[in-house]
Amino acid sequence: MTARLSLRNWPAGATRTLAVLSVTMIIAWGTLFYGITLIGPRIMAETGWSKTLIFGAFSLAMLTSGLIAPRVGGLIDRSGGRHVMAIGSVVGGVGYAVLAYAANPLMLYLAYAIIGLGMAGSLYDPAFASLARIAGQKARNAITLLTLGGGLASTVFWPLGLWLLSFMDWRGLCLVYAALNGVVCAALHLGGISGEKAAPAPSGAPEAQAERHGSSDPALRGKIVALLALVFMAHGLVSNGMSVHITTLLAALGLSEAQAVSVGTLIGPSQSAGRLIELALGGTYPVMRLGYVATGTLPFAFAALALALAGATLAGRVAFAVLYGISNGLVTIARGVIVLGLLGRENYGRTLGAIAMPTLAAKSLAPMAFAVLIDLAGAGVALGVMAACGLVALGGMIALGLLVGRQGG
Repeated sequence: MTARLSLRNWPAGATRTLAVLSVTMIIAWGTLFYGITLIGPRIMAETGWSKTLIFGAFSLAMLTSGLIAPRVGGLIDRSGGRHVMAIGSVVGGVGYAVLAYAANPLMLYLAYAIIGLGMAGSLYDPAFASLARIAGQKARNAITLLTLGGGLASTVFWPLGLWLLSFMDWRGLCLVYAALNGVVCAALHLGGISGEKAAPAPSGAPEAQAERHGSSDPALRGKIVALLALVFMAHGLVSNGMSVHITTLLAALGLSEAQAVSVGTLIGPSQSAGRLIELALGGTYPVMRLGYVATGTLPFAFAALALALAGATLAGRVAFAVLYGISNGLVTIARGVIVLGLLGRENYGRTLGAIAMPTLAAKSLAPMAFAVLIDLAGAGVALGVMAACGLVALGGMIALGLLVGRQGG
């Protein structure tokens, strides 16, 4: 109800932009990010290339994305997201076209480097920057609504990809994904993202200053960015490591494959539930409180998993999936709204990009790092390291709260 009422008073163009980005986020995440899940094993089966080589190419995509994220964010700060995101979609489409004709590892890595450039201009951070520029004081609700759409990406594209693969090979699927990004998303971005900024609050008004510069002391900006980078880097290590290895980890701890999958199926709905709760509350509580919940639920998720291993199997597994899903769902929103709330709209895109650099680097290394850790030390040690990363994320958020004091509210 809160979100529906707020739409009536949104700045011109913001509602249309949100609708367009909700569609393009599903396509971009479903193809550029989640596409490797279906395409990777089929590349291995056809070429005989190793799993490490193929998923190393995807790691390169994430590293490439992180390296240019600040530059992309700065461009959106200056001129808006219409052309930047359209170009990002075209580049992502070109990357998939190259992948469709990859005949050797060099072409594979070239394709994923290009896909990484497309990711930098097509996924959440550029979309958040575009929305913040347009939606003004409605940006928090806009970001939350956008993540509800983006969260459906794997739900839509894994079944769609499997259906397409029933009558084409992985190379054909790459060409479909190339067209979806390079034609469909590019056209939607060009035609649907508003080029206008939200009207500012009256000059000199406290809300105008807070919207532009944030609620924190400008002298703390560097420390705030560093702490946020630490928080989302630590959380990203867990989320990307777990997304790849969850069935392996749980199976090694005594769960059957069916039980491990049943745990995994609860994570997606819990992620959406967390975002729906944030939406229902309408952004009426302090942004730091959102950060505490997003990071605080992660250590509790691992505590619940420990209880499951100690004997409370069903309740512990369900609690782990629910808490982990809520944390994953809220942390995406927290990244967008905490930066906006503490640091304001000025240079928002560049700031998100600066935080994304170490976060994406950590995410790119997580699958391989945890694979090595599982092989050398076992699943229990790997889960212990993940739990420790969760505590680091929470500790960083608490340190941030202490740094900004009541200003973050």
